[in-house]
Amino acid sequence: FPVTIQNSKMGSDEEIVVVSFHVAGKEPALDIVNFVEKSYDWVADADVSSGEVFDGSYIVFIEMERDQEVPEHIIEMFEDLGNLTEFKIDEY
Repeated sequence: FPVTIQNSKMGSDEEIVVVSFHVAGKEPALDIVNFVEKSYDWVADADVSSGEVFDGSYIVFIEMERDQEVPEHIIEMFEDLGNLTEFKIDEY
């Protein structure tokens, strides 16, 4: 599934970056949110869409402060998620 950029609910686009991606199933999406919030102090907020999207998946939203380290943070997070899931960084 493609990673997309969303508008932040925690601040302006100049202050916050939002990364979102689809996850097949609510429980795995909640597990990812829990992992991300506990693992990274640079994550301001993480959440799951309130309902399924058209294909039965759920959207995970991750908000982080916009700074020079955002690209490294995103890569780190997806590499770590790759260690926990069947998906590797180039599949997100």
